[in-house]
Amino acid sequence: TKFLDRHAALLTRLLDERYAGAASDQGLHDFLDAPADKDHWLLVAPLEPGLLPFRRQRITAQELAETRLPGSRVLVVENEQCLHLLPELPDTVAILGAGLDLQWLGADAFNSKKVAYWGDMDTWGLLMLARARLSCPGLSPLVMSRCCFEKFSSQRAVPEPVPAELPSAGLDEEEAAFFRFLLTQKTGRLEQEYLPADVVQDALFRWLEMSA
Repeated sequence: TKFLDRHAALLTRLLDERYAGAASDQGLHDFLDAPADKDHWLLVAPLEPGLLPFRRQRITAQELAETRLPGSRVLVVENEQCLHLLPELPDTVAILGAGLDLQWLGADAFNSKKVAYWGDMDTWGLLMLARARLSCPGLSPLVMSRCCFEKFSSQRAVPEPVPAELPSAGLDEEEAAFFRFLLTQKTGRLEQEYLPADVVQDALFRWLEMSA
């Protein structure tokens, strides 16, 4: 709406005060789950040299939904800061910085792709996984389990100021149980960029073998 556009800065500040900065972290439109007039920009990076004519490039979600990317695999990553953790993977394109904007995964351009999703291990990360799966039911979640969280949380987890609400669809029973477990933790947020590189890369190579 025009009101939202005209008063975005004020609304963001008010919501940040109430929700511990979540509106700024996620972006106002994503936080409100509202469509934005200005399309969301994502970072696209080929994980096989030469698969695309660039090493990385920003593209809007709308254009991405209309573009058939080369390769047979797509890796969707919640945060752009994780690019340095990604190894070379044949026939694979990574799309980073999606946040809650995941509807484009349901476009016909991704129907023939083998898709994996990797996000933070917190309630918001699991909410994003649920939304991604609703758009792409066959995707593979990576490094987002309670077992992995408990292995690395003692030194890396932090409090989650404002947890998300458990989604009504999109998580399997184990993931929903993990969501409820995180709600009981004083430090229930493990951001993906703080995981050891070898753990991330081992998970990606296992996905590569399974999706061959």
